[in-house]
Amino acid sequence: MQVEGSHDGAQWRELITDEPIFKMSGGVENLGVSFPAEFWEFLCLTIDDSRTAAVPFAAVQLQVAENKSTGRTSSDINSVA
Repeated sequence: MQVEGSHDGAQWRELITDEPIFKMSGGVENLGVSFPAEFWEFLCLTIDDSRTAAVPFAAVQLQVAENKSTGRTSSDINSVA
């Protein structure tokens, strides 16, 4: 998975790249990615499954958490396959 952020929808900054997401039989999975906190008006998620069979997605969730001791936020994206 690749995640990019933009303030204007025209210029994009790469936040994470080549982060694997997967769900295997037997219960092994990695369905979430995290990236540095910053305010973004737009997020672009790219899922490249060209090397394997297509992956069906039911939903994507964006979770934003604030660390009360520092006041900083962190962002997580979780997929539901």
